[in-house]
Amino acid sequence: MKKIITLFLVVFLMICLCSCGKNSGDDDQTPEPEIHGTIQDFGRFSVMIPDGWAKADLGESQTGFTGVIVHGKAEDFMEAPQVSIMYFIPTEIVLSSRGFYEDTKTLDEFDAAGFHWESWSGTFQELSIICAEGSGDAGSIAVSLQDFSSDASPMSLDDPEIKAIINSIVVEPTIESDWVSVDNGIATAVLPEVEGYQWECGIMMSGNDVEVEAEIVDGKLVITPLGGNGAFYQTADLENEDGSLNMGTIKVDLGIKDGKVVALYDAVSEIYDEPKEIEGPDFEDNTDYEFLDGFYQGAWVDANNDLTMFIQRADPSEYIYLVTIQSADKNISGTAVIDVGGSMNYTEMSVDGNVVQTEGWFMIDGDMIIWGHDEGVGEFENATIFSKLG
Repeated sequence: MKKIITLFLVVFLMICLCSCGKNSGDDDQTPEPEIHGTIQDFGRFSVMIPDGWAKADLGESQTGFTGVIVHGKAEDFMEAPQVSIMYFIPTEIVLSSRGFYEDTKTLDEFDAAGFHWESWSGTFQELSIICAEGSGDAGSIAVSLQDFSSDASPMSLDDPEIKAIINSIVVEPTIESDWVSVDNGIATAVLPEVEGYQWECGIMMSGNDVEVEAEIVDGKLVITPLGGNGAFYQTADLENEDGSLNMGTIKVDLGIKDGKVVALYDAVSEIYDEPKEIEGPDFEDNTDYEFLDGFYQGAWVDANNDLTMFIQRADPSEYIYLVTIQSADKNISGTAVIDVGGSMNYTEMSVDGNVVQTEGWFMIDGDMIIWGHDEGVGEFENATIFSKLG
């Protein structure tokens, strides 16, 4: 997901970039002056730089998704009024940076450049900022106005030049890739080969009602939508056999419509010069298994007295249990294990002797058990609450 909160903070710490803005007044009938300038391509978006403004050099922080325009010369960066712009593709989760500022005030909403903008103002270490955060079908944009000069008048989105800059923003949400192709609504990514390492699917995230199946077949990541409309991304990691070293990573961001891949938003592939050690979670298991053993075992009944649950130790040497839930017309059974932290989880259960593929868990809430599960267990709903009998 493009430059998530991490990039927000990096850019903010380096150049005080952030999402922000204030709106123009709808009741102002004064004709807007004509603003002249030059269209500048920043990578994933373009914007007009008015005469008398310049593009700042952000060095290593400059990406195809970020840009800063300075009032004056480029070398006046951090000493003059500036407009910063950050673009986020549709698959990214974008959180407002408003929480990093003090004395924030909500400003007007407005529509411009195909985006709907919400704006606010705030301060950080005595520096004032105005932020406009825009969202639309092409993704999201964060525009911030900040003045680093000592005697200039306050910046405002009512300023004709600022209006012209925002209205001129044009984004390109899609890209072409020589290693990711889309055919018949399915995306296929060709993965680089590194001896001694194999690709494993990593994190996936989808929006709205998108349902997707992703698998690695013959050195290719195949992403097959099963339905829905929205955004989706899939990562994969290049790991050694025992999963202790990582030699590379990829991420593919897609747009899906009517159960078909219709857009490639981003494709990132990186092979490392040296393998990176994969560190497992560092935690101490303080679970009181003896207490949980006594808590779970026994008979339980739900609030409506429709279901009765029996839990008994199935393996004397392990905290493994046989869980049986009975109703007037069904019998559900399965094997469960107490996990680190105290919840009891099962991975497979059966209904009236027929195995159903499902995942579920039991959690303690005071003297009750909360039973949750996914699909596949008949008519029983998630989060059924049981109390212990006797």
